[in-house]
Amino acid sequence: MPKWIPCKQDRPACRESNLIAYKTQGFIFLEKGQNMLKKVLVSAILIIIVILCTGFIYLNIVYIPHNLKPVVQRVLKANLGKHVKITSAVYLPFKSVDFSLIKVGNPGEIPLIKITKANLRLLSFPKITLKGVSAKIKIVLSDTVLHTTLFNLKGDAVIDLDLHYFYQKKPIFKGTMFLKNANIMNLSKFRDITEINGKIDFTEDSFLTDYLNASVQGQNLGFGCDVFSLEQGILKISRCKFIFGETVFCCNGELSDLSNPKINVLGNGIIDLADIKKIMRNLDVPALKGNCNLKISLSGPVNVNAIGSEINFTVPEVFISNFKFNQLNAVIEVRQGKVYFKSISIDYGKGNIDVNGSIGLLSEDMPMDFKVLFRDIEVGKILSDCLLKQFGKARLNADVLISGSALEPAMINGSGKINLSKACLRMPANIAKVADYLKVPELVDMKVNQASADFSIANGRVSTDDFIVLTDEAEFKGFGSIAFNKVLQANILFKLRPEFVEKSGGLTKLRDFTSDCSGMPLVKIELSGTVFSPMWKVVDLPLAELLKNNTNDFLKQKLEDIVNASDEKKAQFKNEVMEYLNKE
Repeated sequence: MPKWIPCKQDRPACRESNLIAYKTQGFIFLEKGQNMLKKVLVSAILIIIVILCTGFIYLNIVYIPHNLKPVVQRVLKANLGKHVKITSAVYLPFKSVDFSLIKVGNPGEIPLIKITKANLRLLSFPKITLKGVSAKIKIVLSDTVLHTTLFNLKGDAVIDLDLHYFYQKKPIFKGTMFLKNANIMNLSKFRDITEINGKIDFTEDSFLTDYLNASVQGQNLGFGCDVFSLEQGILKISRCKFIFGETVFCCNGELSDLSNPKINVLGNGIIDLADIKKIMRNLDVPALKGNCNLKISLSGPVNVNAIGSEINFTVPEVFISNFKFNQLNAVIEVRQGKVYFKSISIDYGKGNIDVNGSIGLLSEDMPMDFKVLFRDIEVGKILSDCLLKQFGKARLNADVLISGSALEPAMINGSGKINLSKACLRMPANIAKVADYLKVPELVDMKVNQASADFSIANGRVSTDDFIVLTDEAEFKGFGSIAFNKVLQANILFKLRPEFVEKSGGLTKLRDFTSDCSGMPLVKIELSGTVFSPMWKVVDLPLAELLKNNTNDFLKQKLEDIVNASDEKKAQFKNEVMEYLNKE
């Protein structure tokens, strides 16, 4: 306790002067009450402010730009193998250091990494020794962009880091990164990956994550990896897993020479074909259903024009639109930016389809060149799957060549030839009814002796001018086209063979009025609508020319002769024929 020394003046005078004298630690102090205390306090505060301002100025003008910023640049360059530039670094008192506009990349190139703002906060006081510095740090990254030739990544992240930096050596650290609403964009033909959230644990030579959540077109995408490790400049990937819907894909491998990366990866998984359309961008693929067993290997530089891969996959059962295929097997190679389909074999019914060719899947217009072979394909099954109706049966064999852009149907060109064997043609119900009226049941189901067509592909349509079907009873000649949007436009000329007409009784009466030089009655049928919902109508008869020449009465009389020779349905048939003829 201080020892008080009485004032020489009397007490009132002392109180009036408000002077107090006291002795402590061998010194005598005189203060003038509260005013003196205020002066001392203000002086102390001013001294502290001056010290802080001096320290702030020193940190921002001397230490941070000339010491801390170069250290951060050296640490990043040592780990990333790229030139690092930090535009500015500012210390905020009692808070953190803000780094602005960090660019990682060689001069003159698009930066590999660009960080608009990085906030570095010390969670503990640094331990400084003669060997180096240790500290616990929190880093908040805002508006970060990772730019590569394959994709761009943009988002925010928070990193908790335990750093040990030894002078002239690479740092040792471990930490955790929390991703917040990151996005992977510009994935060539694939859709963007958005809303990436999750935790990644890492050290200076490895990182792992149990599960990262993301979204593709609103559907969850999961990613997990047990270990990514860096050993002697080689990034090794172990037990990496992707999950999207019902699709699960696992892989492992390595990435070497990080300054000029090369990849070597093996992977396998089960792909839900329905997920393909959800993942691919701007690719008009039909509805797919089925599971694909996939094996894949990738090797070469991380460059779409240089990477090579081999893909093997099998699909026990696949549905494409209304068509069901069995046992699809494929071997695919990727090299120089193109996908080569070395062998694709797929069973359809009792037949088989073989495909080989190539497609520039990562090129701007996706150019393609394919040869497709159809062998012993059941036409009846195609019609049943396509139209949900039966029009007969046959075995189809065809060779098809196509080329052009997979993204521009109007740019696809091609040609091919179709042959049918072991065929039986079943007429539509309306024509079958006419055959029944005329008592010629042979026209309902006809055995096909020959059926063939040459066709071309251009301007978004498959066209033919020489479709021909020959049976013992009739001849069918057709021409027309089917558009890629499935719109059908075609005409079929239906002729009866002379020998069949001779055997058919009343049909001989039509022979004298045909305009066809062969003497066979002729019917013209027009097809329209779509492939899956066709419509047909009779648009011409051999007597059309006689109708135009005002010989209707004579024509009607002859038709009545035929009708009178028919069965009890003659009246109904007569009315239908007359109604048709009078449409003119």
